[in-house]
Order: sequence, then C-alpha cells, then structure tokens
Amino acid sequence: MTSAPAERRFSTVRRLAWWAADYVYAVRRQARALWDRSGPRDFLNGSESPVVVIPGVYEPWRFMLPLIRRLHRDGHPVHVLDPLRNNRVPVVEGARIVDEYLAAAGLADVVLLAHSKGGLIGKHVMAFGRHADRVRSMVAVAAPFGGSRYARYLLGRTLRAFSPVDPTIVLLAEAPEVNARIVSVYARFDPHIPEGSELAGARNVPIDTGGHFRVLDNVKTIAVVREVADHGVERETGAVSADGVGERMKSSADRSGGEEGLSAPTGQEEVLRAIPRPAGEMPRVLVLGATGYLGGRLMPRLLNAGYRVRTLSRSEERIRAYPWSEETEIEVGDAGDAEAMARAVRDVDIIVYLVHSMSSGAEFAEKDREIAENVAARAREAGVSRIVYLGGLHPEGVRLSPHLASRTEVGEILLASGVPTLELQAGVVIGSGSASFEMVRHLTEVLPYMPAPKWVRNFIQPIAVRDVLHYLLAAARVEHDVNRALDIGGPDVLRYGQMMNGYAVEAGLPQRGIASLPVLTPRLASHWVGLVTPVPTSIARPLVESLQHRCVMQNHDVDAILPQPEHGLTPYREAVRLALGRIEVDGVETSWVDARVAAPSEPLPSDPEWAGRTVFTDQRERESTASPDAVWSVITQIGGETGWYSSPRLWALRGWYDRITGGVGLQRGRRSRTRLVVGDAVDVWRVESIEPGRLLRLRAEMRVPGLAWLELSVEPTGRGSVYRQRAVFFPRGLAGRLYWLAMLPFHGLIFSGMVARIVGLAEEERSRGADS
Repeated sequence: MTSAPAERRFSTVRRLAWWAADYVYAVRRQARALWDRSGPRDFLNGSESPVVVIPGVYEPWRFMLPLIRRLHRDGHPVHVLDPLRNNRVPVVEGARIVDEYLAAAGLADVVLLAHSKGGLIGKHVMAFGRHADRVRSMVAVAAPFGGSRYARYLLGRTLRAFSPVDPTIVLLAEAPEVNARIVSVYARFDPHIPEGSELAGARNVPIDTGGHFRVLDNVKTIAVVREVADHGVERETGAVSADGVGERMKSSADRSGGEEGLSAPTGQEEVLRAIPRPAGEMPRVLVLGATGYLGGRLMPRLLNAGYRVRTLSRSEERIRAYPWSEETEIEVGDAGDAEAMARAVRDVDIIVYLVHSMSSGAEFAEKDREIAENVAARAREAGVSRIVYLGGLHPEGVRLSPHLASRTEVGEILLASGVPTLELQAGVVIGSGSASFEMVRHLTEVLPYMPAPKWVRNFIQPIAVRDVLHYLLAAARVEHDVNRALDIGGPDVLRYGQMMNGYAVEAGLPQRGIASLPVLTPRLASHWVGLVTPVPTSIARPLVESLQHRCVMQNHDVDAILPQPEHGLTPYREAVRLALGRIEVDGVETSWVDARVAAPSEPLPSDPEWAGRTVFTDQRERESTASPDAVWSVITQIGGETGWYSSPRLWALRGWYDRITGGVGLQRGRRSRTRLVVGDAVDVWRVESIEPGRLLRLRAEMRVPGLAWLELSVEPTGRGSVYRQRAVFFPRGLAGRLYWLAMLPFHGLIFSGMVARIVGLAEEERSRGADS
C-alpha cells in the first residue's frame, strides 16, 4: 500500500509557525523533565501488557511523561530505561540496552513506545535482538526510518548518524519483515525529517499538523498509542484508526456498564428505573433545558430508564439534531410563556427544571423569576406530581452573588408552588465539557504560576457530572410527600488551588504555584478567566462569584432520601481522569458551549425577504475534481483545532478582539472534532443549519454591529464537485456599514484562502485514495 508523501504543501508562514511552536513545546517538556521527581519504579505496577519507552536523542525518559502517565492509568506497567540517559548512544548500543533489559526484567508481549531515534532503536531490537520474540509491537512517533537529509549539515556524530546513507539506517531498511508489527505516527510536516516517517508495510498514521516534538501530545497520537497497547497493531474489529474513537468509546461504555455508548449512570440501574403509574403506564417527564450541558446528558438516560420524555424548546430543529429526539415528544415554545407551558405540562408526572440565565444579560434575575413562577403555576394547575430542580450549593447567612441568589430564589418559588419539589443543590460540576472543568483545565495548563484572588483558599465540594445525573434520576422516583432542598456533593472537600493541582497530576503536569492576592475583585477575576480560558466573561463571572464563599454540604440528609451510586461517589481526581479520557477520544456528550450567548434569534432570512434591507455579501465558488463527499469531509472539520483553513493570524487577531470586548472568541472551539449538529458552537459561530453532504450554515456569535452568517456548500458536477462559499452581513446603522468596509481587504485574504485550502485538501484526499 502506498500513500501520499508525508509532507504536504503548507505555506511558509504556517511552517515557520509550526517550527516555532515545536521548539517551544520541546523546551517546555525538557524544563518539566528537569523539575519532575518521578522515578523509574513509579510506573511498574499494572495488569495489562507491559510498555517499554524509548525516547529520542537528547531526550530523558521524562520527556515522554504525559504518554507514560496515560498508559499507566490504563493499567499498563510502563518501563523506562535509565541507562539510555539522554539517548546519545549509537542506535546499535541503544538496541543492546533495550534487548538486555527485556530479558533481565522477564518481560513478554511487550509494546515498545518510541519517539524519533527511539523508533530506530526499537526496530533494531525487533529485527536483530536476541530477545526480539518478547516484543509484540511498536508505536513509533516521528521516527526517521529513512533518515533525514538535514543530518549532513549537523555537528557531531550523534546527529549525523541520521543521514539516509548511514550504515545503520540502510541496515534497518533491509529488514522489512518486522514492519507489519509497527505503527508509525507522524505529522504531515516534520521540520526535522523532510522525508517523513512513512514506513512501507507498517500501519502509517499521518496527522494533520506540523512538528517533530509536539505531535507527542496530539490527541490522535495518544489514542493510537492506547489502542495499540490495548489491542495490538491489528484487531478483529479492524486496523488502528487515526483517532481510535470508536473502539475506545465502546470499551469505555463496556467498563462502565454503558447502554449504547452511555457512561454511567445509564438509566438501566434498578434504583433509577421509572416506577409505573398505578394503571401500568410509564410516567411522563417534561425536561426544561434539554439542550443544555446537563439536560442533553439526562435525556437519553431518562429514556433508558423507561420514562416517556417530553421537552419544551424554542427550536424544534435544534432538538431534532440529537440522536434521542426520535423517542422524544417535542413542544415548541418558551418556558416563560403561559400558553406554551400549559401545553407542555399536559399529562406530565414529573418536571425536571434545568434552566437558568447564566448569560442572559442584565435582567437575568427578573427573567428567572418569571419563568419559575410560570412553571410553578402551570404545574400546579395540571396536577404535576413532582418537580426536580437543580440549584446551587451555597452557605447560609451571607450575601450571595446575584446569579447564585437568583438560583436560590427559583428554588424557593418552586418549593412554595404547592407541587412537591426536590431541589438538589450542587456546587462545582466536574465533567468533560462543563464550564467549571474547562476553567480549571485551561487555568492549569496555560499558567505555570498563577496570581489568583483570595477565594482560591476557600473550601468547595466538587461533584462529578455522573453523580449529578444519578441524583437527578433518583429524585424522579421520590415519594410525593418530600418537599425540600438537599445538598449534594462529591466525597472530596478541596480548595480551588488544590483542584488545579489535582488536575495537574492527572494531566501529567508539574504542580502549579498559586499566589493569593486580595486585590482581584470578581469582576476583574472573571475578565482574567475570560482571557486565559475559552470560557467567556459572561459565563465566567457567575462561576467566579459562586466561589466567593465556602460552598460545602451543610448536611448529608440526601443519603436518607436518595441512594448513592452503586460504587460510591466519584472522587475529584477520578472525575478529572474520566473527563480527560472523554476529551482524548472525542467522546464529549455535551459541552458548556451549547449554552447560547448574545446572538440573533432569527435564522438567516431567505433572499426575497432582503428587499428593502441593506445586506452585504461575499460569494465565491470553485470547481474541483474531488467528490462532494471529500469536500464535505473538509467542510465539517472546520474550526476548533483544525482552524479556518486560511490566514490563522487574522483569525486569531479577530478572536482576541472579540474576547477583549467581552465576546466568546476563538478559544471556545467545538464540542467534537468529527461531528457537527444544529446548535453546536464552532469558535465564534454556531451551527444554524446543516444538510448532510450539502450545506453548513453558521451564524455569528462574535461582537459585530449587525447580524452575520457564513455558508459553506458543495454540489456534484460531471467532473467532481463545485464548492460554494457565502458570507452574509446585515449591518446595524452607520457602524455596521463602516465595519463591513473596514473588513473588505481582510475578507479578500481570508475568504479566498478558505476556498483554495478547502478545495485543495479535498483534492489531496482524493489523490491519496487513488494512490492506495
């Protein structure tokens, strides 16, 4: 099998940017390796296949600590070889050290994990080692199997040994019989190996990025390493994929007792299943906030538990984008509208109330109050048996922040409604995609030392998202005479600084220094969080304000009313570990980015409605020899880690301007790297409409003086396809018109570059398919 050359036609600017980022990554990893105090014996326990790590030249084994720790968490004993030190020994000598270690340690069924020069050493062991039969397979990341033509310009025998004509390189090339047991992972642009790392006869996994070192931390690299360690190069279910998503998601669901890919709780647990009505019918649940972070996860679990489920939403199309929508009754309307709510509560037994106005502007408290009063009145009139409300954990006798006070008021309104209500009061929710988790994650990853407000020393009680879902499901079964608030929390009480450093441990990062400063107000701190993390200021502020006080459970009355999960509540670090695992395999169910921010509520008007309105458009198209499917595949990967296919610096500048002015910015990314549905956020845009295989329409949520959309579409032609791109802008006043005029020169660069790059990538994919 052949494939395209490893190095693609990237712009000089992009190559230079990747080169710089690669060296920044290498310097940071080397510095962290110096600080880290982990020892070779720290990772030797585990019941899965053993892994032996072989780093690259000038790299200590701690350079690969992030991968080592992930494999160790998966149950693999990981062996590192101190005698290699910085791996400056010749390849043959390094292979002898590894080979002798395999025998001395009594290892069998070994997976080698190698980087760069380590790949040459590993292949030498597999091809010529006395104990080669102890090695099952090898994952080699950015290995110079064919050498590097740059070696001739380097000083010192250690680096010149990578020449394509070096005897060891030639010898290894003449041993192709072991290649079938090797997985070669590499970036499509490697600044050190222009020839690339493709190995004939091996399982080759190219990654759409650039770099020699930073590819070690790429999510696809991590997924492939874990797949090979678990299953080998080939499995009954097929070869290792570039991201390993499907198999690892399945195994994750299997380990947690998942139904159809759901992690625990699934709703199938005996203590969570629906209790039938006296007449034998299953109860009906109305979920308010079904498209939010928790609502989107609760819906399939309620269905699994046997409930008939209804939701009230302003957008039926957004509900239809979810896989559980076919089994759901959908009422269209607003929770604050009396008529819509009256329709929604007909023949409903239980209401799950998950709406609150985290980002609804200055009048959020009044809006929350109106919705709560409307829900309470309509539920009472309809004879609803139970309301389950998720509120906020808070101390008594102190002045609460506006958002936390509003959530508390909503709970009081529902408790006084005359309908039996169970208010679950939770603190910081930790799970993949939660705003609280993303705040901890990015603050920890971005800042090696953090000046922070004094509230980082306050005690809080985080709770795993799976435990919140468990309690919500359990609350739906509670007897009708229970009408009260219950505190819920995880087993750990921590300071916020301890949460950050707990995350650092699980992510393989050094401990963070945190300085408590008395001068950072919640307003300043939320702006700081908005700049450093993807969480915009509008959402960061209520999160920051909720941390101003000690927020821990006042009592454990919940244990007398609701059962705990079968295996107990999830410790904080275990919750972090589960969240990181979901992110690595692109398995995030829902995300905080699903929350809407200030944005137009109406869809893009159809062309006849433009009459009499000022509208600016930028339309471009290009014919291509690529199939419509190939073009569509490129379109649907836009944004997030992939970027916008052109002028990354201009996009970055626009994103930073948006963040500084209070918008969402580019850091928000997207929930999934591989899937898009209506309602998904994509950086500063949101998916308004999607016609699979044909059209993607994005609506702008950036701060602009007007309303903006971006359409990307593809149509088949006799020769292949035609790609069309349209930007539409309805200006608001003079400022909107001036904004469009000021942006015209940049549109010429950005939009033309997008067209060329999207079509170019699709045609490259077609060429690779033809070659293979």
